[in-house]
Amino acid sequence: MPSFQLSDLTSLFRAIGRASVFYSPGMFQFSPSGTNLTLTYLGDTEGPIEPVANTEYMDLTLPELTGPAIHQRYVTGESPQVQMSLLVADPDVLDILSPVGSASGGYWRQRKVTEYTLVIFPEDLFLGSDQQVSVSYDKVNGWKVGADAATPEQLRLLDLSIWFWRGHFDRALPVYRHEDGGKALRQVTFQAMWNPTMPDGDRLFTVGRPDQRPTPIHISAA
Repeated sequence: MPSFQLSDLTSLFRAIGRASVFYSPGMFQFSPSGTNLTLTYLGDTEGPIEPVANTEYMDLTLPELTGPAIHQRYVTGESPQVQMSLLVADPDVLDILSPVGSASGGYWRQRKVTEYTLVIFPEDLFLGSDQQVSVSYDKVNGWKVGADAATPEQLRLLDLSIWFWRGHFDRALPVYRHEDGGKALRQVTFQAMWNPTMPDGDRLFTVGRPDQRPTPIHISAA
C-alpha cells in the first residue's frame, strides 16, 4: 500500500527573491568552442519580473463522440515575453527600451527591430557578506563569484537564471509624475525571438546554467 507524507517545511526552497536584469547588444551567436558575451546591467526594477511562455497547442478532438475532450495534443510553439517595471529616468536607457534602438520615433520606411540578448539572475547571487560581487564563467574554472568558485548555494541560484538568446524591447517612453517624488517607473516588455544558431531546445531561452545543457553553451566575458 502506498504511503503519503507532507513535505518538510525546513528543507525545501520556496522563494527566489528579487532579480537583476542584464543585456547585451545583438543576437547571441552560438559556437561549440565557446562565445564571449559582455553583459551590462539594464537598470533598477521594482516589483515582480514575470517571463511568460505564451505556449500554443494544437489538439485532436472528436466532438461528435466525446465532445471537447482532448485525445491528443501537440505543442506548436511558444512566443515568450518578459514583463518588468523599470526606472527610466536615465536618458540612456530610453534608446535601449525601443524596438528601433532610438528613444525618438518616425521613419520613412519599415525597419528591422534592434536585437538584444537578455539574462535574468536572482539578485542574491551578487550579494555576499553585504558586499556586491562579480560573477564570471570560463570553460576551465567554471562559475566563479568574486574570486572564488561558486558554492552549491550559488550554483542553485544560477540554476534559477533565465537566458533569452534573441529579442527586442517594446517602446517605453518617459513617464512624468508628481507622486512618489516623481519616480519614473514604467512597465517594460521584452519580446523573445527565435535564434537559429542555438541548439535544439534552447533556440528561444535557456533556464539555468547554459554550460549544463545537453549541448553545452559556454559563455565567457569578452
